[in-house]
Amino acid sequence: MRDVLHNMSVFIDGVGRIGDAATVRPPVLTMHIEDFMGGGMNTPLPVHLGTEKLGAEIEMNGVHRQSFALFGLAPGVIKPFTIHGALASSDGTKIGITMHMRGFIEEIDEGDWVNQEIAKTNIKLALNYYRRLEEGVEKLEIDVLLGTIKTDGIDQTQWMKDRLYL
Repeated sequence: MRDVLHNMSVFIDGVGRIGDAATVRPPVLTMHIEDFMGGGMNTPLPVHLGTEKLGAEIEMNGVHRQSFALFGLAPGVIKPFTIHGALASSDGTKIGITMHMRGFIEEIDEGDWVNQEIAKTNIKLALNYYRRLEEGVEKLEIDVLLGTIKTDGIDQTQWMKDRLYL
């Protein structure tokens, strides 16, 4: 079996503790596509126009009081969120994954409180930055404010920024 997640840690605004995170849903990466169909065409042509909105979700064990201090911050106040994962394969390969994200807390859902049960706090993030590293090597970087999409360190949008003098 390859790349089995053995453990993870989550840091919210630079603070993390063992056991805080129950589950993490990293950003779902979706291209923004529009179909073009001009005269004489009998099939639409998908046109890549960027990426869809970035977001992530973190389910925390217990009532996560720290997240309330980060909710409803003034527009433009951006906070860091970091996820570290330790993966291992049956062939002995071990990989560290790090996801750096910046954005703000869009939603806090404390779910149901049940007597004598561990509560969960679901935190939904709205992101303007996402960077994924594997063993310290950048695999993907999306910076919404700079209009950057890098894959394996190569900016796929540089051609456009050059023409826009950015």
